[in-house]
Amino acid sequence: MRDRERLGLLQVVGYVIALHQMRWPDEIRPTSAVPAPADMDVTDGEIDDAVELASALASGGFELSEQRDAYRDAVQEVIAAKETGRPVPAAEGLAPRGRSST
Repeated sequence: MRDRERLGLLQVVGYVIALHQMRWPDEIRPTSAVPAPADMDVTDGEIDDAVELASALASGGFELSEQRDAYRDAVQEVIAAKETGRPVPAAEGLAPRGRSST
């Protein structure tokens, strides 16, 4: 979580605020790349509990298409500037790195 901007979902669970880290579409592997789990017996109660949990966690108000990965956008802007020979845009709101004089 330290190398780029992350999207998170804050949720109140009892008396605790939980942070769920969301993934950008390019970070998600296709299902064909994930090995199939071993066969196991699952009861109807376990299935009902899983469906109930998924329904409780779904808020219905989140649209991934409306979210932006600002880090990725900035990197793509730097790459485009270097390809065309334009000056690299300066980072906004960041002080230059270096040693302080004190």
